[in-house]
Amino acid sequence: RDTLYKDDAYEPNDRENRAYNFKNIQYVNNKVVLSTDEANIKDETDYDFYSVDLDFGYTYTVDIRVKDKDSGMLSTYTSDVKFQYSLDGRNVPDIYDEYIPAPITIEGGTKLCVAVSGEKGTYELEISIKRVKTSVGIETVEDDLIVFPNPCENIVYVKSNTKYSQYKLCNEKGQIVSRGNVTEDGSISMENLVAGYYVLYLRSGNNWYNKKILKKWEMSFY
Repeated sequence: RDTLYKDDAYEPNDRENRAYNFKNIQYVNNKVVLSTDEANIKDETDYDFYSVDLDFGYTYTVDIRVKDKDSGMLSTYTSDVKFQYSLDGRNVPDIYDEYIPAPITIEGGTKLCVAVSGEKGTYELEISIKRVKTSVGIETVEDDLIVFPNPCENIVYVKSNTKYSQYKLCNEKGQIVSRGNVTEDGSISMENLVAGYYVLYLRSGNNWYNKKILKKWEMSFY
């Protein structure tokens, strides 16, 4: 008889922009193992996405593996799955059957995203993380750094004598909501973000500098 699988605790996570985010991660001695309990693939068109926010100020060593029906004679899982991972939402190094060949090193301020797919059935994803304090620091604002307009509507501009290569925008919860490379004109779009306070982080060399900005609330009159 064909088994019907209902939504597991991580749904809806069938697209990257709806990935299940592991929140309130508790590190013990700067180590943690994140795993899914009773995760399942409902059918062969189903993809499960998971994400982990890796905070600034640390360098991470990450190992990823899945447990499925091929994980040994005592395995109770029923699916045969594969997985991929990405650090920028675009580049995917490879497709992995059971585990990555070697742990990956990731600088903080990055979102790790893992996608799992396969035949219908159950599986477990396991992400092992170690972190160490890094020399890449978050500094205060440089004297010549100007971010304008502030408050803003949909776009802010960065003006400085310092050359910045990358930016990240974090909301008041510390979650990364936008990231990218700093353009020649210094423009950064906030068009798809809700109104509220954000912290803009700008990278120059091995240092990050930050500036708090406000996206205006739109006023509607009826």
